[in-house]
Amino acid sequence: MLNLNGFGPYPALVRLPYPTEAGFHFLFIFLSCIQTKTLNNMDTKKLLFGTLAGGIAFFFLGYLFYGVLFSGFFEANQGSATGVQREEMQFVWWSLILGNLAFAALLSYVFLKWANIRSFGGGAQAGGVIGLLVGLTWDLTLYATSNMMTLTGALADAAIFTVMGAITGGIVGLVLGMGKEPAAAAA
Repeated sequence: MLNLNGFGPYPALVRLPYPTEAGFHFLFIFLSCIQTKTLNNMDTKKLLFGTLAGGIAFFFLGYLFYGVLFSGFFEANQGSATGVQREEMQFVWWSLILGNLAFAALLSYVFLKWANIRSFGGGAQAGGVIGLLVGLTWDLTLYATSNMMTLTGALADAAIFTVMGAITGGIVGLVLGMGKEPAAAAA
C-alpha cells in the first residue's frame, strides 16, 4: 500500500487500494508539481495542454505501431514466456491511459521547465533522445531479467519507442509554443 500521509497538498489521504494507487500516485505528484510556485498560470496551462495533446498522440501512435504495423513482428519475437500479453478486451484501460499521459507529462515538464523547447523540431529531437533512452532502459532490462521477448524484439521495441517519442515530443513542443509568451523581465 502507498502511504501518502503528509504528501504535498494532500495530507488527508492515508492509503490508496491497489490497483488504482499507481494512477493516483502519479496524479498527486503531477498536481503537486504544477501547484507549486515553480510554474506560473501560463506555464501550468501549457503543461496541462502539452500533456493532454502528447498523451493522446502517444496513445494513438502506440495503437498504430504495436496494434497494427508491428503486431506480427512482436508475436514472432516473443520469448519463451507465454500468456503474458493481454487480449485487447482484457486491457486495463485506466492504466494504459495514465501511462501515456505520464510519458507526455515527462516531456512537457522537461521541455517547459528545463529545456525551453517550444517548437515541433526541437520537441522531436529531444523527444527522440528521451524515447531512445527510456526505450533502451526498459527493453534491455526486460530482456536481461525475463523471457518476454528476444533481443531482436527488445531492440526493435526501443527503436519504435524512439520514433513514438520523437513524434510525441514534436507535438508537445508545438503545443508549448502556442499562445502568448510571458513578457520578459526588463533589464
